[in-house]
Amino acid sequence: MTCLTSGGSMEEMDNFITLIDKWDAHEEVGFCSQSVEIVFRAVYHTSNLLGVKAAAVQNRSVIHHIVELGAGLARAMRAEAEWTMSGHLPSLEEYMEVTVPSFGLGPIALKPLYLIGPELTEEVVRSLEYHEMFRHVATCTRRLNDLQTYDMEEEQGKTNSVLLLARCHGGTIEAAKAEVWSTIMASRRELLRMVVRDGGAVPRPVRQEFWNICKIAHLLYKDKDGFSSTRETIHAANAVMHEPLSWGEEGRSTPRLPPHQYKL
Repeated sequence: MTCLTSGGSMEEMDNFITLIDKWDAHEEVGFCSQSVEIVFRAVYHTSNLLGVKAAAVQNRSVIHHIVELGAGLARAMRAEAEWTMSGHLPSLEEYMEVTVPSFGLGPIALKPLYLIGPELTEEVVRSLEYHEMFRHVATCTRRLNDLQTYDMEEEQGKTNSVLLLARCHGGTIEAAKAEVWSTIMASRRELLRMVVRDGGAVPRPVRQEFWNICKIAHLLYKDKDGFSSTRETIHAANAVMHEPLSWGEEGRSTPRLPPHQYKL
């Protein structure tokens, strides 16, 4: 989808959104360009494959939710692209409303939750608890990204929460960054409270995954943008997946990663 929002026309983005809305009836719509066709077919076939695998675990079809997540992402990315094209400067509230879904964490994080084991009924997925846990994770991730990318996005004519808050602090970036970090920690604390509490509609293993996703976000954005600067990210992934454990000074088995990367 990124290739459409970064280099595509508004016509292509609108066409893509209509195709997602139609989904199985997408042939009725048609493709306005080869780029749209390539991206849509990739999303369509990958989503349907994941839907089949998820249905086997969940004992019900969840493709409607998978499609819904994709549609929400596409609409949010279109809105953000329109801001850039028009030079619109959103309020902080408007910015968060659009850029939290445009970040793409929903399709990335929520779809795999259907595969980890516990059955997630429609009532659970639509519950306030599920929504709030994801909102806190997504808020942390969006703002951690903003802390590492505000200078690059300013050069590109874009904005983010750091730049918007700096306007409220007389242009002081450091004060804006401190406020963004404060909101990250508030969401992180509330998420942890929801993860460890007794009861609740969301199964405990799924709640733990929300917390794990939050920790991964902190790892990715600890020193830089882990999506753009992939060397450290790849090193961390390889260390977890492939490198053997080594015995630390205290006799405990620890992965071969820089110690500071585990203090999340």
